[in-house]
Amino acid sequence: MTDQARHNSIDEKAAKTQTAGSSTLGSVLVTSALLLLSVALAWVLGIMGILLAVTNCSAADCSGLTIGSGIATFGPAAVVLISIVISIVRLVQRRRAFWVPIIGMVVAVLMTVLGGAVAFVSIG
Repeated sequence: MTDQARHNSIDEKAAKTQTAGSSTLGSVLVTSALLLLSVALAWVLGIMGILLAVTNCSAADCSGLTIGSGIATFGPAAVVLISIVISIVRLVQRRRAFWVPIIGMVVAVLMTVLGGAVAFVSIG
């Protein structure tokens, strides 16, 4: 194999590797914007969880309300934090990560709904 053929072969492999699973600047920017949006969403959902915690409980045992408001308050923040870590790891590995914050936002909303359901079922 000549030097020119070997050089062309290496360039083709590098080009295939670069396009196969690389994270481009656009992917990094979109992922970053979605992560910022998910942090804002987690903040809003956390405020909603806090407002759920100040609900008046007329039952003898209000532990369900406490558990539900805790899930609704801290669950979205935990989910968003996990999605941030997974996104950063995927970006460092040069893989696409834009879908991770989207799934994280959906799960964060579901955590708030779950916390609200637990709280309201316990109220009676």
